[in-house]
Amino acid sequence: MPAKRLLVFCGGSFVFGAEIVTLSILKELKSSNIDIHCIVSGWNDGTFISRLSQLGIPYTEVKLGFFYISKPLWTLDTLINYPSAIIKIKKVIKDFKPDATYHTTFRTILMIGFLIKKIKNIFFVFDPHYGKLNKFYFKHCNKYTSLYVAVSSAIKDNLEKIGAVESKIIILRNGIQISNISLSSPYKNDNVLTFGIIGQIIERKGHVYVIKALNILIKQGYNLKIMIIGSGNEVFKEKLRTEIKDLNLEHYVEWKDFIDSRDILYSLTDIVLVPSITVDPLPTTAMEAGLYFKPVIVTDIGGLPEIAIHGKTGYIVKPECEHSLAKAMEVFLLNAKIIESFGQNAHKHITENFNVKQNIDPLKEYINI
Repeated sequence: MPAKRLLVFCGGSFVFGAEIVTLSILKELKSSNIDIHCIVSGWNDGTFISRLSQLGIPYTEVKLGFFYISKPLWTLDTLINYPSAIIKIKKVIKDFKPDATYHTTFRTILMIGFLIKKIKNIFFVFDPHYGKLNKFYFKHCNKYTSLYVAVSSAIKDNLEKIGAVESKIIILRNGIQISNISLSSPYKNDNVLTFGIIGQIIERKGHVYVIKALNILIKQGYNLKIMIIGSGNEVFKEKLRTEIKDLNLEHYVEWKDFIDSRDILYSLTDIVLVPSITVDPLPTTAMEAGLYFKPVIVTDIGGLPEIAIHGKTGYIVKPECEHSLAKAMEVFLLNAKIIESFGQNAHKHITENFNVKQNIDPLKEYINI
């Protein structure tokens, strides 16, 4: 049987959680005798296409863009590049002859729908969508989308509310690449626990509440460290630095730029915090933490409660509530010995339930029909 051909529209301007998951999925699909070609944003920093090359997946860079009401300069750039983008994509479709397309945003579906209306089109949905404008977009997206893949139950519920056709939706918890990680970096037992918040440094990730929780715990006499790892919005980072300085907490907070090596990244922290304040579909950090034997403290929002088991792999706390977060952190400060057992539980839970190799089977079957 000849290999099925999948044309993937995957953005790839930067590499964050969704892009890491996409690369894991593409790796598994490629290993299952599915021929892949990627259409990557022409506005990219080079990291994503470098990883595609490492996987041996060919790609074409295209400045496709989208029309944004609130971003006139982006819209102008899109209008300028749209004709050449369509010519490039038409050539790829003609030469590659895909059996299906795969999208990580509705924008690519809407921008090229007229080119792909006769083939199967898969929309892998990482993020929630709200508002009348998105309802309008999804009404048109339904015309071209054969299958919506929701990464969590929370995303499936959101898709139904926004107008996606219910019969076209499946849940496929994206998962992560499971490698043989040993318990090489357990609790360091140096009398100072390190709580890490990893990833994009933007307001919706809840950094402000971590600093407020730290302030509560320091006032109660605890000694601990907060490790902020990642890159993000410079204005928001400055706001955080000011808050930390005003509360005299500089001694307790350490900043690090994003680290590409997961082994190094997760060796820096004892407990991982994922205190999102808006719907986070299925954050990669919360899954990777478990893979590396790290307990997690997450907020009760989006797909996060699907990753953590309260009282066993970590704790689930109220969003936007520093007191709830501080209380969960205090449990580990009072009894650091539970870190290892919680970490082992987390590792078992993630490897058994969030293994991309196992979870991706329904997608393979759909592509191969």
